[in-house]
Amino acid sequence: MVQDFFREEYMLNNAIDSCLKPYIALIHGITMGGGVGLSVHGQFRVATEKSLFAMPETAIGLFPDVGGGYFLPRLQGKLGYFLALTGFRLKGRDVYTAGIATHFVDSEKLGMLEDDLLALNSPSKENIADVLETYHTKSKIDQDKSFILEEHMDKINRYLKRDLNYIYSFGKTILN
Repeated sequence: MVQDFFREEYMLNNAIDSCLKPYIALIHGITMGGGVGLSVHGQFRVATEKSLFAMPETAIGLFPDVGGGYFLPRLQGKLGYFLALTGFRLKGRDVYTAGIATHFVDSEKLGMLEDDLLALNSPSKENIADVLETYHTKSKIDQDKSFILEEHMDKINRYLKRDLNYIYSFGKTILN
């Protein structure tokens, strides 16, 4: 039964990743576990100021599922490694800045965004990208806020090249 669940979960993640039709995930609210798997593998991923992204299983030493071993190392620098080792939670615009979301839209505009996407006569990837980019460009919430880990990224990138004991002690100092 467990094997069936994981097989189907990973098959769904793969289907989303290889889907030829445009796939849009709205990362609005808590996005953990299966929600991560349903969103991060899509071509278009829209975060809002209410987004909360995490891989909490990693904080207790479990390997990230839902394809975390695939998408986390592809984030900027060593950020994915840091998230995988610490279970650190990203919120709002930081989900976009980290590269998990492809766009950021103010939550109050999501209904209009959905309407505009549904109104597309023949929704190509280019048309969808144009609509999303229009909303993304107009989003002002936390626009000038720096990335929550910005001041630590040089250290994260430098120290995550070292051995695991050193990495663990470094992670504890950032999280405290």
